[in-house]
Amino acid sequence: MGSIDEIYDASAESYQEYLGRDIATDMEREYYSGLSSCDEDDNPEGAIVWRLAGVDLIEEAESEIVFFDATDKETARDLLDEYGQKAEENEVKRSFFELSEISEELIEILKESGFTIEKREGQDIYATLSEAAANRALMPKKAPRYVVPLSDLDDLQFRQGITNCVFSGVTGLNEDIALLAKEWYEEDASCAYVLGDKATGLFLVHALSDGTLMPVLLFAAGIDARKNMLELIRYSVLAAARKYEGSTRILIRRHDEKTRKLSAYLFPGRTGEMVLSGERTENM
Repeated sequence: MGSIDEIYDASAESYQEYLGRDIATDMEREYYSGLSSCDEDDNPEGAIVWRLAGVDLIEEAESEIVFFDATDKETARDLLDEYGQKAEENEVKRSFFELSEISEELIEILKESGFTIEKREGQDIYATLSEAAANRALMPKKAPRYVVPLSDLDDLQFRQGITNCVFSGVTGLNEDIALLAKEWYEEDASCAYVLGDKATGLFLVHALSDGTLMPVLLFAAGIDARKNMLELIRYSVLAAARKYEGSTRILIRRHDEKTRKLSAYLFPGRTGEMVLSGERTENM
């Protein structure tokens, strides 16, 4: 077993293969951190990666573990011990995770480390692009007058739109939304509601490495906000359907009550896969 070290270069080929391209890429973002143990040839023997949330609100700081794996129990324990120290340094109050693939051995170590674990339906649901395009709720009644693809916005309009979201307390799935470049999004499937020269609404979609499309933010301001949100979703689905195969998957992360209600409306009866969900209280 090697020593436990921070992951500084997740772009290295060994980490890309071990963590997966999406998590390795996310490691470059502001609120992501990771620890690993490597053998003498620098091949990972174990790793834990997490995302901080609520870091500006000390009483609400949380940490979501997005990856955890180890080749043996000792490595797993050492990773969790070091992770606990990092959580304390960041004044994290709660650690949690949803993991779909994890061994019984690691579950045992997580429980020993203080995590309460249960098997339940995960927050992620999937639909295909053809299913979304055929959804009657998303059938366009007429072409929206004020919706344009994200690629049509200049950098100033994009930044002003993001600022509107942040000031309204809406960051979607990404607390680092103010730091993400426009190019991080799938600009043809993402869109904006533009009045005058200002983006008063945004529907932002990120393309994962396997081609899955993942909505990460939905926002609109004004008295017609709900109607405009639906227009944004309609535009995005039709734009994506013109570019991608109907079998392209859409990942919807039901991270809050609003998203749950919207997903139930658009895809009634759709359920998520069973996952292992765990949490523990930190700094008590």
